[in-house]
Amino acid sequence: MWHKTIRTRKAKSYWSVLTNANGLVCNFDVYQGVTTYPRYDNTTLGLGEKAVLNLVGDLLSAGHKLYFDRYFMTPRLARELKERDILCTGTIMKNRIPIAARETIKEDREMKREGRGSCQVLVNTSENMAITKWYDNKRVTMLSTMYAKDPTDTCARWQKSERRYIQIERPKVVQAYNHNMGGVDLADRMLSMYPYRYRTKKCTQRVFSHLIDLAASNAWILYKKDKLAEAIPVKKIQHLRDFKLELGENWIEKYTETSGSETQTETESETDKDEKPKKKRGRPATVDLPPPEKRTRRARHMPQMMDTRNKCRHCHIMKTTVKCTKCNIYLCLRKERNCFKDFHS
Repeated sequence: MWHKTIRTRKAKSYWSVLTNANGLVCNFDVYQGVTTYPRYDNTTLGLGEKAVLNLVGDLLSAGHKLYFDRYFMTPRLARELKERDILCTGTIMKNRIPIAARETIKEDREMKREGRGSCQVLVNTSENMAITKWYDNKRVTMLSTMYAKDPTDTCARWQKSERRYIQIERPKVVQAYNHNMGGVDLADRMLSMYPYRYRTKKCTQRVFSHLIDLAASNAWILYKKDKLAEAIPVKKIQHLRDFKLELGENWIEKYTETSGSETQTETESETDKDEKPKKKRGRPATVDLPPPEKRTRRARHMPQMMDTRNKCRHCHIMKTTVKCTKCNIYLCLRKERNCFKDFHS
């Protein structure tokens, strides 16, 4: 679960987002004031509780597990999700802990005297709910309907007084929370990389550009998942930056209307550029092949006779002087072999 703020100079947009552990955004809500959650107008639920229940809605079936921070977590929300057979874990504010548990839970200074790694668990057996308080550098209080302390593990922490790392005991609920909440940070990090957003005073334009980044990030996650399922090495999977660039080029190619004069101007400019090739030492750089969408789009791919000869990029056998003005690669164009037609068909 994720609570995000998008700011402009004169306005703010608050988002509540549901993501999975891989950073894929499954659902989101844009806060619009009191009219955001009309389904829960006649209830006494808080804003964070309404946000979680509205995001879950009919999207998640029984058996799912949710993780969210203290802004959303309350015992009442945990009970509501438990009735739907959805388990949850999250940090909780001190003033939201039930009064009966608040009276028996240890004070922070007492746990500090016990040392780092000290832990206390309070269990409500009737509701299958556990409150776990763990002391690291400071206290961490968590409420969960699926985890408590056991089984514990150890984690490395820097001890400033001893100037070295020490191993301290960590409850299972903290381990699971840290592992699964990483998807929220991953989604936030991906949206901040190569953003489409631009500086503007209008909140609507900022929201629209954010949605485009969101769709592109989700598409790349699914693309990467499919490639990994095909046993393709990670090195050969397209990075997010290249994926966005190709996506933008395909959109421009699909929705741009060009006239014959524009095509001719483009061809002439490329011809002038190729008439005086720059001489470079060493092996010439290999030009990447264009994607299939760019090959077969309209009649911009015209042959051009060049002064130099290069190996055909389709058959890789013969050398030719014919070059495609759009793809910027050499292709055979002769009576016995027409690689120019085979490549673009």
